[in-house]
Amino acid sequence: MLPGVRTAPLDAAEVPGRPYSVRVLQEGYSEALPGGLVRADGSITLVRGPHITALVDTGGPWGRRRLLELLAAQGLRPGDVTHVLCTHGHSDHVGNLNLFAE
Repeated sequence: MLPGVRTAPLDAAEVPGRPYSVRVLQEGYSEALPGGLVRADGSITLVRGPHITALVDTGGPWGRRRLLELLAAQGLRPGDVTHVLCTHGHSDHVGNLNLFAE
């Protein structure tokens, strides 16, 4: 942890605010499987504000259907997302960029 930085768990998946709100659609995870395999996916976060509907990371390509369901639960389709921000180029963070071609 960085000096002077404090963290605390959220009581909910959403931090409502004005003019912006932040909602964690999917928490990232990493699970050990037999044979030394690992199942993992990155977090997906929705940021909404005036004139912006943004996703921070898109999860892995194996979670495409889940991402579409998560968006639909928020009343959104991929075309409604105005910005996609990717934290880095690993497949579990950028695996569904193709849903947001524009």
